[in-house]
Order: sequence, then C-alpha cells, then structure tokens
Amino acid sequence: MRCFIDTETTGLPINDNLPYTELDNWPHLVQVALIIEDDNYGILAKRNMILKPNGYSIPESSARIHGISNAQAIKVGEDRKHVIGFLDQVLSNSNIVIGHNVSFDLNVVKAEIIRVKGIENALFTTKNHNVVDTMKMGMNICKIPNLSFHTRMSQPYKYPKLDELYYKLFNKHFNNQHDAMADVQAAYDCYYELKRKSQ
Repeated sequence: MRCFIDTETTGLPINDNLPYTELDNWPHLVQVALIIEDDNYGILAKRNMILKPNGYSIPESSARIHGISNAQAIKVGEDRKHVIGFLDQVLSNSNIVIGHNVSFDLNVVKAEIIRVKGIENALFTTKNHNVVDTMKMGMNICKIPNLSFHTRMSQPYKYPKLDELYYKLFNKHFNNQHDAMADVQAAYDCYYELKRKSQ
C-alpha cells in the first residue's frame, strides 16, 4: 500500500533536525490529508481531516497561512484520538509514504501519534517505510538557483516549493495552496508526472 500525505500544523519545529520523539520540538497537527493507493496504483481512499484541538490552540499566525482558526477546528474538527488511531493504522500498513517535504509531515504525524498513544503503543514503529519526497525529486527539474551562501557550492539548486514544482510540470498554479487536501493532490499529480518524465 502507498500513502500520499500532507499536513497543516500549529507552526514550525524549533529545530527540524531533532527526531519526532522530541515532542516539545514539533508542532501539533491541525489538518491531514491522505491519498491511499493499493499495490496496483488504484486509489483506495482520499481522506481530509481537521483535528479538534485538545490541550493546545492554533495560533493566529498559523491560521493565516492555512485558513483554519482555532474556533473553526473546535467546531468542525474530528476527535483527535480517532484521527490519530487511523493515521497510525495507515502508516503501519503502508510500504511507501510520498509527499512534498514529506519528512516534515511524517515527523509531525509521528510526534502526534506518540502524544496520543505513547510510543509503546504506536503501530508505525514496527514499520520501515520507503519515503519518497517530490521536493527532492523535483530539484533538478526546476533548477531554481540556490542563493544560500552556505550551501550553494555543494547544492547549486534549491528545493522547489510545491507550487514551483507544480508550475514547472503543468505550466499553471494549483488552487487552495496550504489546504492539506489541495496540497496532497498536487504532490500526487507531481509524483506521477515526474515518474512519467523519468521513463
């Protein structure tokens, strides 16, 4: 089974090099969207879930980016334990996890699973996933110059944002950026277009 994933969160990690087990480092999950495929590339499910905050709130600065306010999440959000249980099940059954900057999404989701279930009860810890990142796949397609003084010698191109990659591949922007469902659909489209171009 393959899982495409995208998340929206309460913010950014303090240090994105720390592991997901450093729970205070990682933001809370606000919205998660999945496209789940079987081994024959058939779509089994598309899920778009907003989590009801429990013990934390969504800062206005984050809400301005993804459009989900704390009040909205309380009103329409799904039960956090239910969503987390579902995500843990999906991750434990997925051989491949795909997304744009997917290591961020996985760290956020795994930290949230541990917060809710505890690491000893998390199913995903028994699974070694193949992780595919469209951000890394698209770097040499987009060829956007890396302007960072510290890394441009070793890496002449920067990682493209999802919309930059999507525009390069399809010559148009996609709608509703920073909505997890729109983003995961864009990553899905980019992945298969990148695969097609590589053949």
